Amino acid sequence: MPPNMDDISETPAPPFNKKPYDTGGDVILRSSDGEEFHVHRTLLSLASPVFETMFTLPQPEGNGISSDNTHELASVALSEGRKALYQLLLWCDPRGVPSYDLDDIEHVLPSVAKYEMSAVLQCIRVYLVQGKEYVEKEPVRVYAIAIRHGFQDLARIAAKETLHVPLDKRQQCPALYHISGMALYHLYAYFMACRDIVQTLFIPTQDPYADILCPLSPLDVKVDQFSPIYPLHEKREAEFIHNVWLRQKRGSSSCSKCKSISELIHPQSDKVIYNAEWRLEYLRAVMSELKNIPRGRTVSNMTGIIPHLTKAVGCPECRATAGGQIFLFNKIFAHWVDKKIDEVCTF
Repeated sequence: MPPNMDDISETPAPPFNKKPYDTGGDVILRSSDGEEFHVHRTLLSLASPVFETMFTLPQPEGNGISSDNTHELASVALSEGRKALYQLLLWCDPRGVPSYDLDDIEHVLPSVAKYEMSAVLQCIRVYLVQGKEYVEKEPVRVYAIAIRHGFQDLARIAAKETLHVPLDKRQQCPALYHISGMALYHLYAYFMACRDIVQTLFIPTQDPYADILCPLSPLDVKVDQFSPIYPLHEKREAEFIHNVWLRQKRGSSSCSKCKSISELIHPQSDKVIYNAEWRLEYLRAVMSELKNIPRGRTVSNMTGIIPHLTKAVGCPECRATAGGQIFLFNKIFAHWVDKKIDEVCTF
C-alpha cells in the first residue's frame, strides 16, 4: 500500500529517518514545520536542477543553508511542510515508494514544478493518463490539475470524461481555484459543443445507399459485426438507421399493424420522421438523455427500455424484432455519437 501523507508520524519515515543520521546522506533538508530529512545531494541534483544549483553555488550567510554543528552536515531550510517534502523525496529516492493517491499527487505537484523536476512531472503525467482510475472517478478535478500543470493530453482526456457528468450535477472542487476562468469556460463550451453536434444525428437524411441496396432486415445484421475485431459496416449502419429508425417516407414507416405517427423530431430540421409510435418515443428518450450526457455510453447503456418494448410487443408484427432493433440501434448509434464527439476540438 503506497504511503499516504495523513499516515506520516511525527518522525520522517524511512529512508529519511536514520538515527542519528543516514551515514550515506550528506545534507539535511528542514521542512517549514521543523522536521529534518537526511538525504543525498547527488540524488536531489540528478532530479532537480534547482537543487543542483543550490548545492554547487557558494552560499552566503542567512540564505537558509547552514552548517549542522552536531553532525557537520549542511542544513537547508525549505518552505514545504513535512508532508509535502516527504512525498517529494519519495519521488527522488530509489529506496522510496511514492504515493499514487490523487490527494498526495495534487499536493506534491506544485513542489515538483517549483524544483523543476521534469522527469518526476512526466512520471506523474503518464500515470494519470494511463491509469484512468481518477479520470473516470473525478474528471473535473483531474481536468483542473492537468490545466494547472500543463498536461494537455490529460486535460483532453479528462474533458471528454466530464461529459458523463451533467452540468447541473457538477460539484465544486478546490482544484478549480487554481485555474483561470477561461479554462473553466472552455470546459463548459466543450460540453455545449458536444451536446449540439450529437443532436444533429437526429436530423434524418436520405439514405445514400438506398438505390443500390435492398432494404435490410435487422435480423440480417450479425452481432459479431459490432465486436472490436470486425470493423463496423458503414453501409449497413446507414441503411439500418435511416430505413428503420429515421424514415422519411409516409406509408413505409412501420408494419401494417403498429400505430404509425409522424414527428419533426429535431427543431432545427424541416424533415419529418414517419415511424412507429414506440420507435419515435424511444428516439425522443435517447435524444433527451444525450442532451444531459452526450457520450456513446449513454446510448449503449440506455435505461428505461422496458416501456418501449412493452408497447412494441403489443404489435404482432413488431414483437419478434423490437428487442433486436433496439439492441442494434444502441450499438450503431453509440458508435456514431462517439465519432461525432471526436470531431469537436477541445482546446
